Amino acid sequence: MRNIKAIIFDLGGVVIDWSDDIVYRKAAKISGIRFKKLQKAAEDEMDSFCKGKITETEFWRRALRKSGHPKNHVLLRLDRLWYHEYRKSARLNREVIKIIRKIRARYKVGVISNISPVHDAVNKKRRYYRYTDNEVLSHKVGIIKPDLRIYRIALKKLRCEPSECLFIDDKIRNVRGARKAGMNAAQFKDAARLKRDLKRFGIEV
Repeated sequence: MRNIKAIIFDLGGVVIDWSDDIVYRKAAKISGIRFKKLQKAAEDEMDSFCKGKITETEFWRRALRKSGHPKNHVLLRLDRLWYHEYRKSARLNREVIKIIRKIRARYKVGVISNISPVHDAVNKKRRYYRYTDNEVLSHKVGIIKPDLRIYRIALKKLRCEPSECLFIDDKIRNVRGARKAGMNAAQFKDAARLKRDLKRFGIEV
């Protein structure tokens, strides 16, 4: 039986119901750029945005330039889109929150998230972090998953060995990153699957 002491969750797509495609579809409609083309151009800039290296305005300026549509009137309409759409659409996954509340009495609960300052501001305002013990946020540490360093920061904050942690993320590349860091890890699909995975690691819900 594994001696798990901490469970670490991703935010968007796990604890929070959210997809970046919500923003990309709205931006495609506003700009007249094909969704896939804009999505590709925007995702190329996502690393810098989530590391806190560029503002949302600069994010859209670069994405528009790569899409061949660098017009100022479009940029003005896209500015703050991440904030407004996230605030409007992002919601806690209530089934996952129920699980977290049950396990938190017996385990440390942490977060590792690739997140921009824009989304972090909304999360703080809504007190989304009240369900966890500590958070490692990419825009604050300047590192994004699956870079091994971000997992190690979380381990240090939780004061746990890698083998004592279970990491949950919806993206397989981040799950693999956690495993490379020595953690136990499982890919999130839904709350029912999460319960089964927790049980598999000896965590009763």
